[in-house]
Amino acid sequence: MADSREDLRFGQASEVFRVNPSAINIDFRNSIDMRLAQLDAALMAIYGEGFDSFKCMSERHQDDYLWMLHGMVEEVRDLMTSMDRAEKNGGRHG
Repeated sequence: MADSREDLRFGQASEVFRVNPSAINIDFRNSIDMRLAQLDAALMAIYGEGFDSFKCMSERHQDDYLWMLHGMVEEVRDLMTSMDRAEKNGGRHG
């Protein structure tokens, strides 16, 4: 697979955040685990602890909150794809 700057981008801020070419699988795993823990906590705050806290937010804040959650999911997917690429390249992204 050709190594291009496009391949190194991840998340909704892909113009800002890029995967370090020397990243190894444990780096991806740590980032994925961290983001999933944050996603779990954010979901617990609006669902597990009662949906009332979410319903009390303004419509704009509800939209922003859901957009944030979606961004976290996209980031995890992108990191997993990059981790798969790293495995195919002998454990390194670049």
